[in-house]
Amino acid sequence: MEEYKDKVKQLERISYSEYLSEFAEEFKKIRDWAKEKGLVRFEKMAQYEIEVLSLHDQTPIVKINDRGRFIPMIEYKDGTKWLDIENFTGEQIAYYEQRLEETENVFLRARYADFLFEHGDKHGTKNKYEISKILLPSLLEIAEKHLDKGNFYSFVSDLARAVEVSLKMGNKEWIEIILKKIESTLHMFDKNKDYRWTLELSRLLRNILSSKLSSLVDENIVLLCVQLLNNGRKSYWDNKEYYMHRKFCEEIIHWKKFKRISKEEEQQLQLEIGRSFEEEAVHQQGREQKSSMVKAHFYELAMRHYANIGKTDKVEEMKILIRKAYKEWEESDELSVVSAEVSIPTHEIENMMRPYLEVDVAESIDMIAKSIDFIPDINNVEKLTKELMTAYPLYHLVTKGLIDDEKKVAEAKNDEESYQWAFSQNYMLHVQIVLNMIMVPLFDKLMNERGLTSELIVNKIFAWPLMSEKNKPFVELGIKKFFDGDYVSSIHILVPQFESTLRRMFAAAGYATTSIKKSTAQHEETFNEFLNRDDIKEALGERIHKLIQMVMVDQMGINLRNKVAHGLITFEQCTKGLNLLVIYLFLLLTNYSVVKEENNASE
Repeated sequence: MEEYKDKVKQLERISYSEYLSEFAEEFKKIRDWAKEKGLVRFEKMAQYEIEVLSLHDQTPIVKINDRGRFIPMIEYKDGTKWLDIENFTGEQIAYYEQRLEETENVFLRARYADFLFEHGDKHGTKNKYEISKILLPSLLEIAEKHLDKGNFYSFVSDLARAVEVSLKMGNKEWIEIILKKIESTLHMFDKNKDYRWTLELSRLLRNILSSKLSSLVDENIVLLCVQLLNNGRKSYWDNKEYYMHRKFCEEIIHWKKFKRISKEEEQQLQLEIGRSFEEEAVHQQGREQKSSMVKAHFYELAMRHYANIGKTDKVEEMKILIRKAYKEWEESDELSVVSAEVSIPTHEIENMMRPYLEVDVAESIDMIAKSIDFIPDINNVEKLTKELMTAYPLYHLVTKGLIDDEKKVAEAKNDEESYQWAFSQNYMLHVQIVLNMIMVPLFDKLMNERGLTSELIVNKIFAWPLMSEKNKPFVELGIKKFFDGDYVSSIHILVPQFESTLRRMFAAAGYATTSIKKSTAQHEETFNEFLNRDDIKEALGERIHKLIQMVMVDQMGINLRNKVAHGLITFEQCTKGLNLLVIYLFLLLTNYSVVKEENNASE
């Protein structure tokens, strides 16, 4: 017993520690010693110490905190936690109460009291008021120790907890003590021209001013705080530390609620924030080798900010700068190709093509039109996507953006967007592999060895009852251009004709394809809106609908309809494979017919 006490007393002689993990490590040594000696009781006591010292404490007020004061150090997806406070026993709580009275180490005393203040009410004998009388002076004492060591983060963290507890208990005496500490610290920052941690002290002041004890806040402290915030704002701007400059601007803006700045001053600060994004786009933290991607990113942040504050002229200005930055990026050496070789046995490809080559060419086209082997199975793509997200979780934590035609057209920031991004990438990878490894070689064989002509394709499509006479001349010309090797012309003809053909197919089946905008005038829905309709999805079927959507209108897919319509497709993108994919979509449509009694299009 005495040897155990001696070891604990020796540990308690630690006069300063930045992190409680130092104490936890020492208690682990004591636990292991007790275990080796077979001292079960002392092993358990040491384990209690390790557990309470290993809890992760959340800093209140100065950080967003909606999970309570203490959270587990580790949490697993299956719900397992280390440590799980719900598993702390009544005996354990009683032990902490005993240690609270015994210990002479202020760091340990503060942790015991802090924990008991939050979780001691169920099994403990002390109420929150009694515990707060021990907790508050302990927090202030260790905050002072951190301040003396220049450890401002820990100082602010303990001071913030003291503010939170004092306000919860309505303790005027300790709020006054804390306010004096804030004021003296602000004067120290002012003297040293070191403004960094003024931000956090400002948040503490605002929190007190928003409470029932607001009358305790002296006006001189507020004036001093706002003055230092402005000094910090100017200092960070002059030193080109734009991130901190923005943080100071944002904090000053919060003081408008307390009528410490005017509306005009707020507007100027908002403009400063926008300008700081612009400056950072060029300065880039002083890096020697500038990045056009980084430049575009900060211009995008500036654009978003200007949009939020209603500065439309600046939004338009940023759009121009963003396109310019992305153009520089596309022409720079910042891009790199990441590739991986994958072996696909040729006999597997030949086996897939064989059924289409063993029949006459007309029947082969019929089989291709009816086959869904060329279309990705959505369930399989979803399964693959989930498996990859589980296997490579770090990839999905990274924000991803898709750049096209010198602008960002898609971005994934959260889990849902990241999943959709990964799904689209996997889906299109499947499309490209099947297209280039199977469909193009298959059509090459049909054309070169089996006598496939444009007339056979045209006859197949024109035999379809829902093919409109209005579309036939264009479709015939587009397919002929494909067989002539003029893929640019063929794609530009067939893509808009596919949209028109699909709309007319549904119109023939009794579906509305227009919307009313003014009076009784009807306007065609955009192709994207049209495809997003539930009735259209249901009629086409999930698998074919997804293919049309990804090829024609999805930003994460090929987006072919919009690229062709707006002249954004490049010459290099007009490939034989892409051209063939559009023709394949026409062939798929020939499977649909009108069921008159149900007035629906169906396969």
